Amino acid sequence: ALEHGVFGIDKRVKNRLIEEGKFDTALSEYEEKYKYKNIVVKYIVKEKSGRKILIACIEDTGEGFDTQTLRKLVISPQHFNGRGIMITKKLLDRFYYNEKGNSVTLHKFLN
Repeated sequence: ALEHGVFGIDKRVKNRLIEEGKFDTALSEYEEKYKYKNIVVKYIVKEKSGRKILIACIEDTGEGFDTQTLRKLVISPQHFNGRGIMITKKLLDRFYYNEKGNSVTLHKFLN
């Protein structure tokens, strides 16, 4: 939400900045430049079918993205993109994007 949504860093720019060793510096500059933009996080823990579930919604002020591209996403050790989605898939039980692609709803069953 922060890198892609608020800061507008696409995967090509992110890869270039990381390869050049400038990513952390660039993030600091983006933080200062976009300090008045927001990410909204709402969450609740509910009982569902006798189990507790954490439901969170994260929304940014960005343009969004075509969520259909995630179906074709290939994670490659040579590139730095897609790792956030990979981590999300491993840690969560379900997640859903809105049509615009600037909001995600996360579901995680709790023990």
